[in-house]
Amino acid sequence: MISHIELKELFEYRPETGEFICLTQRAKRSRVGSVAGSLDRSTGYHRIRIGAHTYSTHRLAWLYVTGEWPQHELDHINGERADNRWQNLREATHQQNAFNRKLRSDNSSGHRRVRWNKQCGKWQAFCTRAGKHTHLGLFATLEEAVAARDAAEAELAHREFLRA
Repeated sequence: MISHIELKELFEYRPETGEFICLTQRAKRSRVGSVAGSLDRSTGYHRIRIGAHTYSTHRLAWLYVTGEWPQHELDHINGERADNRWQNLREATHQQNAFNRKLRSDNSSGHRRVRWNKQCGKWQAFCTRAGKHTHLGLFATLEEAVAARDAAEAELAHREFLRA
């Protein structure tokens, strides 16, 4: 793994844009002053290859600014995996990071943790606490189910990570 000192010798990190700028010519395609790395289209993360290792740029940004590798996962606050501006990064546990995920493509209600229960013909709301789903009830309207979920989640310690 690359050290903080080695990283600063190779690149300048620009926290306002999230870009790494090459300070040395490491290969034919990485010129001094050019933006380092490329977007991994399969994952949406920006990556930089250094020697035999490929690093996620957001983790390198954390190392560059703090001098240490992150202890946990890093969360992109706005949900954009390629946005590595310093103000968009925060350290998070796996559970906290999961709360900031975008809606799944198969979500039909348009709201997290609210779904249509076909058997009952009502909206079902639930929340997740300590990794376990808690059933909050069945509701006649979508708005009631969303309100019940919001009330339950307002008590959670990691509510700043919740994406509506």
